[in-house]
Amino acid sequence: YIKVRPHRLHYERVVAPSPRHIWIEDDWEPRNGAYVFIGGRWVDPPQPNVVWVPGHWRHRPRGWVWIPGHWR
Repeated sequence: YIKVRPHRLHYERVVAPSPRHIWIEDDWEPRNGAYVFIGGRWVDPPQPNVVWVPGHWRHRPRGWVWIPGHWR
C-alpha cells in the first residue's frame, strides 16, 4: 500500500510488431516496498480470442494498491 497514487508517466507508443500484438498500457510492479513503473509495451496474446483487462489503481482504507492487468 502507498499513501499517494503515482502520476502516470508519459512515453511514446512505438509501432506494433505485428497485427496480432496487443498494447498493454502502463504497468506497475512492487519492488522493495515501492511500485516501479514498467511502461507500455506490445505483447503477443498467449492464445487466440483472449482480451487484456488493464491494471488499475484502487483506493483502500490503508492507501492505494495496484491491481495487475490480466488476460481473460
